[in-house]
Amino acid sequence: MLGRVIAKRVVGDVKYENIATKVISSLADNVEIAQGTIVRTGPSSSVMLLFSNGASINLGYDSELNIEQFVQNPFDQASFKPAENAEEPSVSTTKLKLTRGELVGKVMKLKASQGSKFTVGTPVGAAGIRGTTFRIVYRPTGNGQAFNFTITTVEGNVEVEVASGTVTAPPVAVTDNQEIVINNVEVNPVTNEVTVTTPNGQVVSLTAAPPPTVNDAPVTSLQLVQSVATNLASEILAAVFTAPSTPAPPGAGGGGGGSGETTNGGGGGGGGTGYVPDDSNSKSSGYTPPSTDTTPGAGGR
Repeated sequence: MLGRVIAKRVVGDVKYENIATKVISSLADNVEIAQGTIVRTGPSSSVMLLFSNGASINLGYDSELNIEQFVQNPFDQASFKPAENAEEPSVSTTKLKLTRGELVGKVMKLKASQGSKFTVGTPVGAAGIRGTTFRIVYRPTGNGQAFNFTITTVEGNVEVEVASGTVTAPPVAVTDNQEIVINNVEVNPVTNEVTVTTPNGQVVSLTAAPPPTVNDAPVTSLQLVQSVATNLASEILAAVFTAPSTPAPPGAGGGGGGSGETTNGGGGGGGGTGYVPDDSNSKSSGYTPPSTDTTPGAGGR
């Protein structure tokens, strides 16, 4: 069956598009969407997306997230208590494409042995989430270059596969308190080949060069991710999926099936007002972490 996604803490200009009908609508708190939907945030805007498998995503300013596929086996929603369960309630498949921006996500332990998958695609590659708290940044400049690509893992394991054209490099694991940072990235719009300009000016293919280096994440970066993740958890603990939601308007909500997994998906999602990414090339995202009010439906505007 189609999984459920509910919007919470909508701040500023946030819109969503039904891919099948091309209808674009403004997103508001408690609106329910599904796969086949693109969510876009404007400047100084953000939204929290709560998934019925217990995952949560904070999508920040000037970001675009394609919910390409989200399906989930049936389960007893009344008995699923996120505050008491560390594992998702049933097998699910989640495939997201992040075209630009930044996001912070918190994913429950997946039923991977039974086939559950949670992937986030960007033009630089795909991240396979194994049940973790993480942040992904992908900020293109508009001329094909990305001034920053970052994956930070606070807890758990993110498996990153860097892609260049039709070639995919061996996966690299980013585990507790680690991150990958890739700068000076360029994506060829015709071939999808991904190249990086080295400090000495040499242009090399990401897959021809050594795999991206995994480093210890700076404390400031970890603190920023954790502060957002804490608020994601507070909304999940409010058990919003037992409360009424507002269906998307006819023709404006989540739509058709996913188009399949790809490593050449879109780019990033990210922090709203006051949340400053920990990298020298990114400006303040303007994300102010919402309050920790766990009352179901708390606005947090």
